[in-house]
Amino acid sequence: MPMQEGQIVIREPNVMLEYLDNPDATQKAFAGDWLLAGDLGHIDEVLYAQPDVIEAAAFARPCKSYDETVEAAVCVRPGSQVSEKAYLICAERGLAPSNRQNTFMS
Repeated sequence: MPMQEGQIVIREPNVMLEYLDNPDATQKAFAGDWLLAGDLGHIDEVLYAQPDVIEAAAFARPCKSYDETVEAAVCVRPGSQVSEKAYLICAERGLAPSNRQNTFMS
């Protein structure tokens, strides 16, 4: 499966509301109440960095602290010996702390 990029979008109480005296820039920077960061996300690269991962998906889940948090589901090859610790180390090396998964489900 090819790696995919996606634009990072943000919706938080502390995100700016508009560009001062620049409604055109404000309109380009927002889709509804989502700020279009202009940055590309590559979570799939980290998920597929483990050779035994055959399918993976990242998605948002509700979070009390940040409104939403990133979680991931992975499917590993039958008989794989990939451990929770190995996967979490892989995520630690490739993702910002706010995007790291803290649990592993097989």
